[in-house]
Amino acid sequence: MKRNIFMLMLATLVSLLALTSCEKEPPQPKPEELIVGKWLVTAMKVNYNGTTMEFTPEEKGVEQTYTFNADGTGFTTATLLEDKSNTVDEHFKYEVLTNGDELILKIIIEEQSLDIDILTLNNTTLVFYQEIVEDGLTGNSTTTFTRL
Repeated sequence: MKRNIFMLMLATLVSLLALTSCEKEPPQPKPEELIVGKWLVTAMKVNYNGTTMEFTPEEKGVEQTYTFNADGTGFTTATLLEDKSNTVDEHFKYEVLTNGDELILKIIIEEQSLDIDILTLNNTTLVFYQEIVEDGLTGNSTTTFTRL
């Protein structure tokens, strides 16, 4: 009888330990939450009309940031490195859309809409991919950002 009580208590203890040691994964933030913040452009790759160019904004003498606010508004700021007082800001509205496993950033500037594929979005890195069609020429660009 004592042995049965001991085995029952042991089984109960093991069950309790097993249940309390299982931790739930913290919920992953939604893409529309994860994109919120200030991002620095760190690299660009442009394939245009058969030519590929890779560069950093610093190599072109510019620092560029994008800020995405939680209310769906944002702005980009480009600053000349030679003259920090020379900046250009452009305000926009945005939405993060899902299409199956794909993430799409829809940016609206004035009355124009632009869809950009989001290749990577995590706590530290954001990567955009965009098709370019201009004056009958085609290409694409990839832009890499680091969270500030």
